[in-house]
This record gives sequence, C-alpha cells and structure tokens, in this order.
Amino acid sequence: MSTVLIVPDKHIAKTEPIPDSVVDRAIFTGVHDLVVKPANEKINVAATDHLMVTPAELGTLRNYVVNPRNYEEIPAHVLQNTLLLNCIDLVSGASDQKEAFLRALPVGVDGSKKFKLSYKADAVHCIKLSLRSLMCIKATLGEDTYDQSSLAPQDAEKLAAYFALVPESGDLDLESKKVVDAYEKDAKWRITTIKVTPAVPAKDGNPAPDEVVEYTAGFSESSVNLKRHSCGERPATKVAKRAREEEEKDELIESYGKVARLFKSVHDVPGARYFTFDGRYDMSKLMVVEDADGYQSLMMPFAK
Repeated sequence: MSTVLIVPDKHIAKTEPIPDSVVDRAIFTGVHDLVVKPANEKINVAATDHLMVTPAELGTLRNYVVNPRNYEEIPAHVLQNTLLLNCIDLVSGASDQKEAFLRALPVGVDGSKKFKLSYKADAVHCIKLSLRSLMCIKATLGEDTYDQSSLAPQDAEKLAAYFALVPESGDLDLESKKVVDAYEKDAKWRITTIKVTPAVPAKDGNPAPDEVVEYTAGFSESSVNLKRHSCGERPATKVAKRAREEEEKDELIESYGKVARLFKSVHDVPGARYFTFDGRYDMSKLMVVEDADGYQSLMMPFAK
C-alpha cells in the first residue's frame, strides 16, 4: 500500500478574524509616502475579518496603492470570495464621501514572523481598491454571490448604498491612470485624507512659500511605513514580463531549430509518416522509447 499526498497549487480562499490586538488602521495617501490613521468615528463599517490571500495576490493588491501607474487586474477568485464583505472597512471622509478599503493578510506565514514589521503593517493596512476592483465587487454584489449572513443589517445596507455610488463598467479606459484619475476627481466613492498646497516660486521680493500638507479632519499621521513593509510579493513590471516573454520565445525558437536541423524532410504517406534524418545511424540497434505522457522517441546509435 502506498500513500499519495496531493498539494493544491492554490490556497482555498478563506478569512480569519481580525485579532482584538489589531486596533489601528493605516491608509496610504500616495503623497510623499505619507500614511494616515482614521479616527474611530470615521469608520462607517468595520471589517471583522482579514481576507487570506497568497503573498503574490497580496502584492498585486498593494501594487495599485504603492505604484498606481502599474497595477494588475485582481484575480476574480479574490474579489469574489463569498466572505469578502466581512473584510471591508467603509471609511467616511469629508461631506458625504465614503470609500471601501480591503483588509487582507498572506497565508502560510510562520508564527515567528507575525511579530515582524512587515506582517504588522499588513494587518493594519486598509488597502485602496482600484476603480476596476470596485466595479467588480459591485457586479458581484448584484449576483448575490457574497454571504451576508454574519453582517449586521445596518452594515449590509451601508455597503449596498456605497457600492450603488460606484459606476457600472463601461467604455472607460481602466488601464489609463490619467483617464481614471480625471473620472474619479471629487467622486463620492473616494475620500480625501490630506490636502496639499504646493510650493510656489518667490515673486516680487516675497519669499517662496513651502509646500503645506494638511490632514483632513478625523485623520492623523500614522507611524506605519506601508510602502516599505509588507509580506506581499512585488509583481513583475510590464518591462520585466516582456523581457521574460522574449527570452522564452528565443529559447523555444532555439529548441525547435535544433530539432529541425536534424531532419532533412518529413512527409506524410498513406497510413504513415516518412522521416529523413541528417547523419548515418545503426538502424539495427534502433530502440523505441515511450514516456508517461505517451510520447514516442527513437534512440539510434551512430553508424561506425
């Protein structure tokens, strides 16, 4: 008798309760790597769970935050996890603006590493979602995919009202940061956590005012460095991906070329295939080898 261990190449999507020890939240502003902390009264709906994702998936989620010019499309099974709504913080901004943030952690982290800065930063990180991701969640919400049985009725209503503000997927070029930024300017589904007054040159003998950064009421500076600390794997850039694809193509061409150079010709005849090889072989010692995939190979010693 033998035992076979089958290890899936993907984790089974799940959530884990946010520990009572994790009381802070951190939002990356995208300005000078500043991170802000929302006051408790700004939390419209509080997430109860972390969405457990692979380090690669966490890196993809964070990439829109720390590098919004090069964000990847989030895998559908991440955004369509049936318990995703339990992992959403709905944060209020100024006036009637609100924004949904995702709470997520990587699976498979060793217990000792949970005390490191990277893991702690991930635990408090309110991950900003791209417009494409918000649209995906809105569409999934309309399909009754999400399990809302553990949500308080008032929280379910608040989330439904928020995602009603998010536009339907249309002709908008979601790959263009410039287009999306212009479209989302002053959008009610986004919040502004800081206000930046840029520096201006000196004029008429008056000194040049420095840049001024002001925090929106209800938000304060956080000591968490979200850009440096995370257990997420950094996604490959488009340039790196293109270089790898070119490398793989060259390797394939070289492999096929090596095989092709050994054949003079290949012809199909009724019921068979006719190969003409380059070189002379001792065909009396020909061996036919078949591998586990059913591919057949010929082993032919060189003729002396």
